[in-house]
Amino acid sequence: MGVGDALMATGEVRELRKKNPKLKFIIGDGKRDYWSEVFDYNPYIIRGSEINKYKEVFWIKNYEG
Repeated sequence: MGVGDALMATGEVRELRKKNPKLKFIIGDGKRDYWSEVFDYNPYIIRGSEINKYKEVFWIKNYEG
């Protein structure tokens, strides 16, 4: 997953937040998260280790492979 893929994922987050603004998002394969420096200052994209801090989390299936 390159920077372009990460940017596309942030666009997907933006659109999905319009429908449900309370959601937090994890980018990955549903089991393992993928982090990019592109996500560093986006408060809506969280790391997999933070999943238990939030009630509503949505996985965006975007990963290498």
